[in-house]
Amino acid sequence: MEQMSGLDGWFLAMETSSVYGHVGSVCIVDAKDSQGVEAGLTLEALTRFIESRLPLVPIFRQRLVTVPLGLDHPYLIDDPDFDIEFHIRELALPAPGNDRQLSEQVGRLHSRPLDRSRPLWELYLITGLEGGRAAIYNKIHHAAIDGVSGGDILTAVLDTSPEGRPLPEFGVFEGEQPPAQTWMLGKSLFALARQPMQAARVVTELACSIPGLASVVGPTLAQRLPGRDDDDVLPTAGLHAPGTPFNAPVSPHRRWAFTDLPLSEVKSLRAGTDLTVNDVVMALCTGALRRWLELHEALPDAKLTPYPVKTEDLDSGHWWRSGDGARRMIVEYCKYLVILAREAFLSLGPRSHPAQAASSAPGAPA
Repeated sequence: MEQMSGLDGWFLAMETSSVYGHVGSVCIVDAKDSQGVEAGLTLEALTRFIESRLPLVPIFRQRLVTVPLGLDHPYLIDDPDFDIEFHIRELALPAPGNDRQLSEQVGRLHSRPLDRSRPLWELYLITGLEGGRAAIYNKIHHAAIDGVSGGDILTAVLDTSPEGRPLPEFGVFEGEQPPAQTWMLGKSLFALARQPMQAARVVTELACSIPGLASVVGPTLAQRLPGRDDDDVLPTAGLHAPGTPFNAPVSPHRRWAFTDLPLSEVKSLRAGTDLTVNDVVMALCTGALRRWLELHEALPDAKLTPYPVKTEDLDSGHWWRSGDGARRMIVEYCKYLVILAREAFLSLGPRSHPAQAASSAPGAPA
């Protein structure tokens, strides 16, 4: 059993009936072998395969246990009632099974919140794509992973060759019984007694839930009193998102679209520079977003935006921590990223490494 951090708890607390804390990914795979015969990519085969890798991804078998009255951050325990067949599901697209149909289906799946009484992930095998393809859509809560650890999970459950790889011997999985409510309550009260400021904040938050008192003490104290995990969460003071068409109330429904870009072209843009593939992709996204806002005459004057980053522990030199190690920073819209993106679009023609000129400009990212 382990207790979640303040940032992990924030990803849970931010959820509403229309704002979700989960993230998703889609892998499109060839469902046929080299002779064009249907391969063994079935729900049963995929379930058994993922089941064999579960010891490599402990979070897939851990579920939440909340503290009474929300006095402390939730805990994660090994779920004694874990049922892999609840988490891995299958659906088939109707003919013709094109990319647009896949996009619409993934959007609908992503619009459903995760069940907090179970481990916070789901995986769907989507069959029926044209060209003998299939898709695997994975949904997992951001409280459990960030971008880096999400990549680690993919590394654990996927192989680089059809033959697979040998796995070590694992012991029999045994779940944990949830801790007693009285124990969690007592531990939380003891922690609050050692941290009066945290206790005052909790009392204020409880008062905010009572309509008669919220208008008296809630708005001011709740915003001013620090918590014990404030180093994990970005302060809200002075943080205002610039006005764009995207900053508006959202419904619980989601839409998703995708495109593809040859990796060789992305790598050619960074050749001869210190840029990474991720830098080029970020530049493309930045340029595309800016271009869309300019076309719709909605480009804001503000230059700051919150952005999640993976930070390193300056003392140890290692990653800040495993799991969801993201922190939030305020970064400036980098005009050099936009320049690089603009050149990337132009590079579809016969050009030689325009990224090098952009990266050599003063203040350009490395």
